[in-house]
Amino acid sequence: MDTRSRRRCGFVGVEAAQWCSWYLGRRVRISILAIDPFSSAQITRFNLSTTPVSPASPKSSHHAPISGINRRPSCQFSHGGDVISETSLPASHRAPAAPRHSISSRSQKKTQFVLEVQPCPENVIIPPSAQHMYEKAKELVSKRQLQRAARLYDSALEIAPQFSKCVVQRASLEARLRTRISLLSRRGMVRYERSVTRQKNILRAGIRAAPRNAILWQCYADLEKRLGQNRRARTLFRAARRVDPMRSSVYSSWASLEVSLGRLQEARALLLTGLRRAPKETRLYYQMGVLEDRAGRGPVARKFFARGAKLEASAAAEKGEPGATAFCLEGRGILEYRCGNVKLARECFARATQQDPSNSRLWLCWGNLEERESRPTAARRCYRHGTTAFPSAPQLWQAWARLEEKCGDLRAALRVS
Repeated sequence: MDTRSRRRCGFVGVEAAQWCSWYLGRRVRISILAIDPFSSAQITRFNLSTTPVSPASPKSSHHAPISGINRRPSCQFSHGGDVISETSLPASHRAPAAPRHSISSRSQKKTQFVLEVQPCPENVIIPPSAQHMYEKAKELVSKRQLQRAARLYDSALEIAPQFSKCVVQRASLEARLRTRISLLSRRGMVRYERSVTRQKNILRAGIRAAPRNAILWQCYADLEKRLGQNRRARTLFRAARRVDPMRSSVYSSWASLEVSLGRLQEARALLLTGLRRAPKETRLYYQMGVLEDRAGRGPVARKFFARGAKLEASAAAEKGEPGATAFCLEGRGILEYRCGNVKLARECFARATQQDPSNSRLWLCWGNLEERESRPTAARRCYRHGTTAFPSAPQLWQAWARLEEKCGDLRAALRVS
């Protein structure tokens, strides 16, 4: 086939696509998959109503875009009779702008996607048999009998597919089983891919059974994030936010994705939105402090760490006993040490370890601080307290053995290791 014939065939194909798109825009409403377009599972759907667009003239059909699909449409989520439009929210509450594609978007009419979440009962009743299997499977997981636990989880999900806790635990267990697969052979790679597909199917089935559970959407998004599918992960995070805008873990996980990609502005907007909707979530304050410290804004980071530390202290006071988290104090201590305030950093770590004595990371950071300040006795004391409170932390034992080796006491290093 010569060049002229090829061009003619290409011209006919583009013109046919233009006329088909114009016809669909005038005649029908298309229903497409919302969150998993690469699967046949109809979890939720978008109803796409295209505005009538006149077909392009034959002369410009090579360069005219196919009519009216907007790559980042304005979305409306109907929940309990209230319709929330994404374009009606403030700029800080909106999702980060999606990357522009190479397809031209000249004088296109905007296309509106409407997210219709299928009705789901608020309080799902789980059969006692499924609940018993779930509890038995958790016991088996604690005993490291993972294969038997997986079979029990599967049996429970056959009885109650809307059992969200069981879906999350089964998906997490599949990820643990996947870590045992050796990737050094072709057979191991095939088993790994099958495990990933199995985990996706578990989460899709759970979302199909309970589409208003934001935790399931977030678990699916976290899976795609670990697999490096960032665009799919963003789409899933966006759906989780529409299902439950008050879920702080969605903003936290989504922001960590954006930070890993170097998109600090988008991560900051997500965390601020999460703080507006969940102002007592200390994890978001910690992430904001780390983000501002990374951006070189130390005073702003201190404010976020201080606010989060107050909330952590109040939570510990309500419990009446140690055991509350102290991530903000840990972040504040690391920030102060980097700024040269060693004394203030020690105070932050001391308060944090009193508040959360079983946190091995706190003892490790404090011991590293003392070790860098050439105070081996204080560092040894930190490592000893950490291993006593949390004996199964290998990082503490390794750091302690390394300290003894640096001090020249090889016998103590061998005893510790």
